[in-house]
Amino acid sequence: LTHLPTLLVAMGWAVAMAWAITSIVGFAACCVGASAQLPQLGCLSALYPQETWTRLRAFGDAEELFLKSCDYLGHSQIDCSKVASTPFKRFRKRMADPLIPDERLCGDMTAAFSKIISAAKV
Repeated sequence: LTHLPTLLVAMGWAVAMAWAITSIVGFAACCVGASAQLPQLGCLSALYPQETWTRLRAFGDAEELFLKSCDYLGHSQIDCSKVASTPFKRFRKRMADPLIPDERLCGDMTAAFSKIISAAKV
């Protein structure tokens, strides 16, 4: 009985540690799960704002967001479509396919974004 207070303190500490570990593991599982659901954007993640990443599932999504950015910068729909044609011409028949970045696409997208930003009318 003399060890009961020490035992209770030790048990309380063990419960607190178990709770902390469970919380950390739960948090990690939450965050790993969330990032696992994001598309694998590779080099495109440097071109699109992070808040749009969950919407970038297919090549068509990437083009649509590019066109919205172009429009927002004050360019005509015709000009935006012309600029967007270069990066996406290889994928025209696969616009619903999952977005798989490659260096050529990223280079073309970088050039396209540079073009619309440098000529922005905002």
